[in-house]
Parts: sequence; structure tokens; C-alpha cells
Amino acid sequence: MHRSIFNDRIALTGSFRTVLLWFLGAFAVASVAGAWSALQTYRNVQESRKWSLSVNHTLETLDLLDQTVGLVVDLETAGRGFVISGKESFLQPYRHTILELSSSLQKVERAGLL
Repeated sequence: MHRSIFNDRIALTGSFRTVLLWFLGAFAVASVAGAWSALQTYRNVQESRKWSLSVNHTLETLDLLDQTVGLVVDLETAGRGFVISGKESFLQPYRHTILELSSSLQKVERAGLL
């Protein structure tokens, strides 16, 4: 004959058993809700990281393009200075800027923007 451990020590009345089952059910529901919430939080953090990397890449790309445009402006300014004045002193910045611009354009090309 099978005997419950509760029969020997505690007589479970119908109302106590009902309360105990409700408590266990509520605990199970809370545990499932907590696990679901933790999973959603993990997914949100992963998605946030992905967007953060995308934003960082965009900012780096914009910075690279901004530097390249700045070099083009410097090149134009030095060239214009030489053409207007005829002074050789404008050619040194022009030549230096051409080297920098070449390097910058290679970076732009490696980034897949050309």
C-alpha cells in the first residue's frame, strides 16, 4: 500500500492543498516569465551590439570621406595659388597633398566606397 509522506506528519486539508497547488502554479508561471524575459533581454542586447557596430562603421566611413574631401580642397587651393601667383612655393603643398590624397583614396577603395 502506497502512503504519502504528508499522511504521516501533516494532514493536508482540501483548502491547504489548493493553496499549495496555486502557489506552485504561480511559481512555475513566474519562472517561465522570468526565463522568457531573460531571453528577450539577451536578444535585445545582441541586436543593440549589432546596431552599435553598424553606427561605428558609418561614422568611420563618414570621417574617412570627410578627410578625403578636405584633401581635395587643399589640393585645389594649392593648385589655384600656383596658377594665380606663378610662385613655386605653392607646388610643395600641392605635391604633399597629392601623396596624402593618394593614400586616402586607397583607404576609400579598400573600404569598398569606390
